[in-house]
Amino acid sequence: MFIKGSFFAARRDHLIREFGDFAWLRLENQLRAESSLFRGPIQSSTLVPFDDYVRFQEAWLERFYAGDEREYWKMGATLGRWALERGPYRHLLASSGESGSYGPAAERRRLTRILGRLWRVYSDAGELDVGGADGTFEVEILDVPRWHRSIEYTAMGFAQTAIETATGRKVQVLRLRGAAEGHVGCRYRFELGELLLDDGAVELREHADSDAVTRPARILPR
Repeated sequence: MFIKGSFFAARRDHLIREFGDFAWLRLENQLRAESSLFRGPIQSSTLVPFDDYVRFQEAWLERFYAGDEREYWKMGATLGRWALERGPYRHLLASSGESGSYGPAAERRRLTRILGRLWRVYSDAGELDVGGADGTFEVEILDVPRWHRSIEYTAMGFAQTAIETATGRKVQVLRLRGAAEGHVGCRYRFELGELLLDDGAVELREHADSDAVTRPARILPR
């Protein structure tokens, strides 16, 4: 499984804005010492091996955020907002509508096309599908050979932003299955609603099985 190199510039630019050039150079030197991949340029067309991608993700998380995995989600949401509102994918929401089609089913088909396309830009393996019922969207990534929480949380943070941008409504997030349960791939439910928490926080409710037994909430602020 490979991750396409388009992720690298976006995360580099974000981290430089947050922590400065010198802090980024220290991270880059660390990565170059650990893997030959980072000794050359990483372009959008570069196929980054899964292990090197995870190495990069874990390195910036540990260096800048003390290993707090919620930052994976926040990174995905932040980059999704930039990509869909000001970046290279800002045209997708405007151009993906169905003439004469409205309502939840049409919205899910539209988001399936948008998120499925973005997943293919991100990875060379697996599929992303959007389902659900009225007032909810269920986003699933399946048919992937390997998995890691950094991929799951970044992708679902991006999906959250896409759903909120497309619907104009805040969401509450419920993980149905994922890396925490030892699952390869993931499935999340996004429930549409009003602004539920202050400061754009997202409530992530967890359960371990199809009976949807709810555990104490985890808060993933944006």
